[in-house]
Amino acid sequence: MRITFMAPERLTADVARNMLAVVGVPVAQETIGGWTQFELVMAYDWATREYLHASDNTTVRRRDKPSFVQVAQDVEKVLTGLPGGTDD
Repeated sequence: MRITFMAPERLTADVARNMLAVVGVPVAQETIGGWTQFELVMAYDWATREYLHASDNTTVRRRDKPSFVQVAQDVEKVLTGLPGGTDD
């Protein structure tokens, strides 16, 4: 079952960034603007699955966080001084 609610060719960086923010993963606009369309789809799909799974939909299959999303999250934490950055 496909749970991504948007055709991949219509997915924008803003939509993917907003979905990541919903699950608590801040990513700078400059960073996400450099992602390929495939990376946008992967990030959006991961964030959508995380959101749905957290809503007591235990049948939603979770996936590992894409490595490029983790790197972007770590960079954002270091730049903004949020806890969890690599220099903590």
